[in-house]
Amino acid sequence: MKFYTKNLFYFLSFLLVFSSCNQKQDDEKINVEKLKNATITYKRAAQLQKEYIDTRATILNKHLNSINHFKQKQTLVKEDKFIEDVRDVTFDLNTLKQYIAYVEKEANKKGLKGLGLRVYLGAYSTNDNDPRVKTPGFSTVFFLPTHQPNEEESNAKNFYFWHHDKVIDGIDGLNFGSGTPPPNNLNN
Repeated sequence: MKFYTKNLFYFLSFLLVFSSCNQKQDDEKINVEKLKNATITYKRAAQLQKEYIDTRATILNKHLNSINHFKQKQTLVKEDKFIEDVRDVTFDLNTLKQYIAYVEKEANKKGLKGLGLRVYLGAYSTNDNDPRVKTPGFSTVFFLPTHQPNEEESNAKNFYFWHHDKVIDGIDGLNFGSGTPPPNNLNN
């Protein structure tokens, strides 16, 4: 019995050390300084959303309501009221991680470098029959993977070169986050 207890102790100790090493390696992969150039504060996000609402969403929503766009085939809207289009979409973090791993694997097979994800704005038609579409007639976003044809241009600091990126043919895009109306507003 002591033999099994001793071996169990060693095995559990090994797992603990191994898992802490993996956490340290994961922490070392995060380049905080590089992220500072790409992240924004909550306050800045609220400013950007307010500008979008004031200069785009309001006009778009007025137009879509004036042509009864949302009432053509919309099961979510049962009342005769002003409807706001989707302007925020949430993706599960694990789904995003899996998608990025998929893109990296498939791009690696093709020998592509300087990978990125391009976000597109889109809209489902009011008569969209895809069973995964929960909000026909509303806006959505989707991701398509990209690569840089010239590796020296793939440095994120040289963001003005990213217009040279190319969508990777043969790798599926990611869609179907959660973007149901009414929109979620950030507080200023």
